[in-house]
Amino acid sequence: MVLALGMLLGIRTWVNPLLGGLAIWLTFRLGQKICNSLTGVLAALLTLSSPFFLILSGSLDSNAWSLVLSIIFVLAWLDTFHLGNHPELNSRKSIPAWLTVSTSGLSLGLLVITRPLTALGWPCHFFCMACCFYGAENQVSEEMSWRSGVLHCWLGCSSQPGNML
Repeated sequence: MVLALGMLLGIRTWVNPLLGGLAIWLTFRLGQKICNSLTGVLAALLTLSSPFFLILSGSLDSNAWSLVLSIIFVLAWLDTFHLGNHPELNSRKSIPAWLTVSTSGLSLGLLVITRPLTALGWPCHFFCMACCFYGAENQVSEEMSWRSGVLHCWLGCSSQPGNML
């Protein structure tokens, strides 16, 4: 899908290296959101030094795109529930919940189209975590956790070609 766009633009060989660069930046943002900026830099450097990552970012398959979609899903999910340890990032509540839920659902839907078995494993952990929040007080609203889980599952299933829900 993304490679086809690269073919149309005449940059076929640059698609996966650009996605690899985006994945490194998103890895930094994820580490920063979970812990702090130093953790984000360390995570980005470890990703950059991985031979497996470099090989996959230089090939013409869908691994780099699925990595980008997976990290976008995790970041949007964390923003939906205002989770993370970084106080500066958590103090900004200006992102509306509908946008973070939609972003996580759409990235998961695109991941289902790109790599269905990868997309099968990712949301299971986060859906279980949302179900755990259902019983927790002062963590997350009950309505938001169920709405998020149902929306993720629905968007992931409905974006599969041929499915009509």
